[in-house]
Amino acid sequence: MHRRDFLRLSSAAAAYATACPFFFGQISKNLSELSASDFHAARRFLTTSQGRISHLDIGKGPAALFLHGFPLNSFQWRGILPQLAKTHRCIAPDFLGLGYTEVAEGQEVTSQAQVAMLAELLDKLSIADIDIVANDSGGAVAQLFSVRYPHRVKSLFMT
Repeated sequence: MHRRDFLRLSSAAAAYATACPFFFGQISKNLSELSASDFHAARRFLTTSQGRISHLDIGKGPAALFLHGFPLNSFQWRGILPQLAKTHRCIAPDFLGLGYTEVAEGQEVTSQAQVAMLAELLDKLSIADIDIVANDSGGAVAQLFSVRYPHRVKSLFMT
């Protein structure tokens, strides 16, 4: 898949994630969306210095990192992950303090702490570089990650 195709699919994901409830229902009929139980069954955990990080890791190919907004979690991406997993390795973590991620005692949950968590998570998953798709406050974290680790970011799409 070429970068432009990836960005087109990412745009579709953003539109899907932010659409009104009526439109949301119409699209979900056309996509092979992960059900809540399938999504939960696919959830994995990795222990980092920041805590026990909940994430999805599905698909094969170039890595794509999906960053949710506040106060959501990675479940936000359930509608598009099955589609992109056909051509990409899709990583969708729950941020520190959100979703199923268990924060280590005394660990901050600032944007900078989220960046450190993502870098360590990607290291543990042996992912050197990524395409990032970010929504809402996940966009702030994505920008900070891009500034701190420019060599790891192939592309960045924010909504």
